[in-house]
Amino acid sequence: MTSALRALTDSGFDSLFHGHPDALFAFDLDGAFVRSNHQFVEMTGFDDVELRQMAFHAVAHPHETEHVRAQFSAAASGENRRYRTKVLTKSGNTFVVDVTYIPLRSAAGQIVGVIGIARDVGQIEDALLLSDRNEGIMRIASKIVGFGGWSVEVPSGELYCSDELVRLLGMTPGAPRQYTEGLATHPEPHRSIMQSALENCMATGEPFDVISVAHGAGGAKLDVRAVGEALRDASGRIIRIQGALYDISDVLERERAQSRLEVLLNSMLDQVATGICFIDRDWRFRFVNETGQHYLENPAEALLGKTLWEVYPDARSNEFGIAYRRAMEDRVPASVRDYYPPLGKWLEATAYPTETGIAIHLTDVTKDQETRLRLEENTERIRSQAALLDAARDAIFLKGFDNRISLWNEGAQNLYGWSAEEAEGKSVRDLLYSDPAGFDEGIAEVMRAGHWQGELEQVTRGGRTIIAGCRWQLVFDDNGLPSAILAVNYDITEFKRDEERKNRAQRMESLGTMAGGIAHDLNNMLTPILMSSQLLAADETDQGRLDLMLSIETGVKRGAAMIRQVLSFARGKEGHRAAIDVTSV
Repeated sequence: MTSALRALTDSGFDSLFHGHPDALFAFDLDGAFVRSNHQFVEMTGFDDVELRQMAFHAVAHPHETEHVRAQFSAAASGENRRYRTKVLTKSGNTFVVDVTYIPLRSAAGQIVGVIGIARDVGQIEDALLLSDRNEGIMRIASKIVGFGGWSVEVPSGELYCSDELVRLLGMTPGAPRQYTEGLATHPEPHRSIMQSALENCMATGEPFDVISVAHGAGGAKLDVRAVGEALRDASGRIIRIQGALYDISDVLERERAQSRLEVLLNSMLDQVATGICFIDRDWRFRFVNETGQHYLENPAEALLGKTLWEVYPDARSNEFGIAYRRAMEDRVPASVRDYYPPLGKWLEATAYPTETGIAIHLTDVTKDQETRLRLEENTERIRSQAALLDAARDAIFLKGFDNRISLWNEGAQNLYGWSAEEAEGKSVRDLLYSDPAGFDEGIAEVMRAGHWQGELEQVTRGGRTIIAGCRWQLVFDDNGLPSAILAVNYDITEFKRDEERKNRAQRMESLGTMAGGIAHDLNNMLTPILMSSQLLAADETDQGRLDLMLSIETGVKRGAAMIRQVLSFARGKEGHRAAIDVTSV
């Protein structure tokens, strides 16, 4: 919404454009149409869309253009203007209109546009157009909600009020009155201010625009705005002061609420640990919170109202200025991190486009940047020894405390399968471990003791699980602060398997030795049984007992054969090999 449109809405003039019998229109200060009512569209033949794309003088007859420009300039400077001119319609017809220009002011009193009222002279009486009290303007004013017109005769001081103004201020309708009665509705000190402005206008013709307080109907307190200008006769003598008064209570209350909200917001922003600045489209500082003042090493009073380039001329050509201009001109967020020599700091700035300019979020990243630089120096120092590292068969890599790999030698590439380009920047925890519990324990020990040695299961690029012997060591910067972890890993998978096979062979050898001892003991126990059964069978005549003795002897011999097999296994003797029929077995 433009300033002129906003002023129309806030002042109540906007309501004139709906159903008013006269042709109404409004321009901004560039002379562009911003609002037209149906009567003006009917009068000119141009629709609202076409009018918004035209300048104010485009509907005037070519011979009248300079005259119309002069009247507009006077109105834009604060004067009420009334004149006759010829209008050229879209269809090419020409007719004479009576035009009144009224300056359009914002709630703050600034002129932001011009309101125009046009009548076809052929449809009204000239006497009405030349009415002493400008009844047309008074009638228009009386139709605006919260707005009333008035005039004071000079020198009699007789006050005339529109019906709306009488209602607004709770006056007696129809009664003759002096201007002092109108002033009486304003309490002190506002009454004296209003009286001074009015009487100065009566004496010198100087227009006035005053924000005041008045007692309305029923004693209600109203915030009002009073505007007035002098009307002169043909000889230049001031014969009347005329103007308007309207209720701006709602507007001021909105401004007060906005002001309270701004105070609350500013207080909250001052508690933020990062710097925040608001810069308007003219590059002037409009707000800087306390942290921002600290970062910029300037108090708010040294910044507010001044342009960014005045306070920090170097920003015109550095990376910060480039980012700010991009946010302002392209209306997109822009970020930059750079060293700013005038402040001797590393700053990270992000500029966000806003409706009125840009908002800048500042963070002092000096300590973080110094840490980064130390880590980069350490990494570069280790990289300078890359030839030695690459010659090593072990996997050697450097990782930060966020587990991201910053150096990866050829041994690591050969062991795990990832190249340096693929591995660097990635998390070693995610890259090599399907179960990171052991990794986390090792890292905790490194952080506690400064080093760690152990074995971990790891996964290669091809998905193969290996057992790695690990030696990890903290790396310190020039200031003695820990900055990274250097890891030396080597594949011990085959070694662990060989060790397992040796252990298994040793267990078998021990088992064989034990089996030999057991076999000898069993053989010693079976020998007496065999000899006894043979001796008893020699003197036995009972066939049943002989069969029993034979059974004992057979069992003992079978046991002895088994013991011989155990002894053969224990001694490692090769057994007799022969082809056999598996089916028969």
